[in-house]
Amino acid sequence: MPQKNDSQSHAFDLAKLVNPDAFSIQLTCLNSTSSEDEIYINEQFIKTLPIFTERLRDRGIEYDVQLSKGRDIKGGCGQLATKRLNVLQ
Repeated sequence: MPQKNDSQSHAFDLAKLVNPDAFSIQLTCLNSTSSEDEIYINEQFIKTLPIFTERLRDRGIEYDVQLSKGRDIKGGCGQLATKRLNVLQ
């Protein structure tokens, strides 16, 4: 999440918790639930991902970057639930 868990210090903290011989990390971009947030979230992900993954790599931790599917139709993880909540309100 932008400015919540994407900094270098977050990567270092995560690396301290993970045994690189037993685990790998799956990184996923937060799906925006509003069009106002989408550009900001995507820009932050593109900006912070290389720095974050470099810190993991420095510690010997393997990782995958999960690209969300369905975001273009607002059907990504978390987006459908938000849409339903908005309809119910």
